[in-house]
Amino acid sequence: MQSALERVSAQVSAVNSDLRRYESYADAQAALGRLYDTMGLDPISDGETMLSVKAMSRVVGRTVRNWRKAGPKSLTVADDSAAAK
Repeated sequence: MQSALERVSAQVSAVNSDLRRYESYADAQAALGRLYDTMGLDPISDGETMLSVKAMSRVVGRTVRNWRKAGPKSLTVADDSAAAK
């Protein structure tokens, strides 16, 4: 009986660990979303309001990849050379 109880306890512990990991990942994604919002970045700039989850995932993924390719300078309002003019 003790062995079965230990096995169940270990399984519950593993599930709880997975839950904490997924919760931490969700918190990180939410923080990234708040950061994008603070910076005024809109990952769905096509004006689409009703997208399926699959379509929204595709649009957001494409937008984020484009942001990463463009680099941090593309996210600034004005760089030093533009301010000097």
